Amino acid sequence: MTVINGIEITKAAQGWSVDENPVLSLVSNNTAAAIDCKQTLAITGVNGHKVYCGLEMRVLGSGCLSLAPCLENGSTSESLAFATITSPAAATWYSINGVITLGATWDGVSLTLLAEHTYTDIAGGTNKEARIRKMIAIDLTAAFGTGSEPTAEEMAELITLWKGGYFEGETNFKQYPNPADWAEVRNLI
Repeated sequence: MTVINGIEITKAAQGWSVDENPVLSLVSNNTAAAIDCKQTLAITGVNGHKVYCGLEMRVLGSGCLSLAPCLENGSTSESLAFATITSPAAATWYSINGVITLGATWDGVSLTLLAEHTYTDIAGGTNKEARIRKMIAIDLTAAFGTGSEPTAEEMAELITLWKGGYFEGETNFKQYPNPADWAEVRNLI
């Protein structure tokens, strides 16, 4: 089974460090209490499809209210949060993932993964930095079939067991007899 990470990272052009584990440093520009970055995905929305989103994120200083990654509709800027970490501890990596089911307004539009760290006000966010790595977005319905999509927890475990928690481009997971039998998947890996 081929699974494609829908994030196409042009590392050097987008500020990612160029090594085996790309990391993006996101520093506020002193104009907002919420500091974010967006990564356009190589996934086009399909009504009813389930999309797995995941990343690791950390803040380097104090005072952060939340880490709030979400999937954003490229046409309407509507966003769907897949998880939120409140009051994150400084210098601690958080693995954040979730599955989002796309609705009718997401059909045929390009998708964007947005990562945000939020502070009380502009002054609180001044010169605050977050780091982001291991961004993954996968159209689970396209990869596994309708009704056979894994949960966020199952997908995170599958990626960790098979690929060490991250991959770029596309990868082949070993074929297994019953997509719903995750114990069997673990035995085949």
